[in-house]
Amino acid sequence: MTPSTAVLFSTLPMKATPSHFSHHSPSLYETDYMQWIEATVEKLRCQDYAHMDWSNLIEEIKDIGKRERRNLKSNLVVLLLHLLKWHHQPTHRTGSWAGSIVEHRRRIHEMLKDSPSLFPYLERVLAEAYQDAVQQAEAEMMLSADTFPDECEFTFSHILNEQLPPKRISDRLSRLSNLSVISSLRQLSRPKPLEPGIKLLHHPTPTSAQAISG
Repeated sequence: MTPSTAVLFSTLPMKATPSHFSHHSPSLYETDYMQWIEATVEKLRCQDYAHMDWSNLIEEIKDIGKRERRNLKSNLVVLLLHLLKWHHQPTHRTGSWAGSIVEHRRRIHEMLKDSPSLFPYLERVLAEAYQDAVQQAEAEMMLSADTFPDECEFTFSHILNEQLPPKRISDRLSRLSNLSVISSLRQLSRPKPLEPGIKLLHHPTPTSAQAISG
């Protein structure tokens, strides 16, 4: 090989070998999430900040907030769904509907107790959560879309009330009417008081009582 040829070959790029590429080594965060959490907690406890996986830790903290908000909205949707079913199908009410209302109210109360700053978020997503609940209610109840109001018909006071939802006005009136009938029947079944001057005279036999003028 002539000197000129040698110079020419020396200027050509060499064939790449595996050693020329930088390989990505999977981090503990990618290979074992729980172990990464334990290691991160231990480093924080020991204040070993120099070896902290800060980028993934920051993302995890952000995700915690997102998950809390998603859970809050999910519980609100289920609560609104059963409130809709409770109010628009009173003849189909079941213990499971009532139980679901109580359970998801409790979950929301607990989340707001732990994180009061979530309440403004709850207000912001109410309209969206209501539409999700209406869509599911239409499918489950086999009712048309115009059955439900366009905007949420429940106030936060009603939604978060710890008591079971009150019956609709028509139901209450019906119940009051039934109570009135029952009260009237009871009045009819009661013995009328004797007029003034009338006394009962008892004879030895149980059926011999008769009214006489005093």
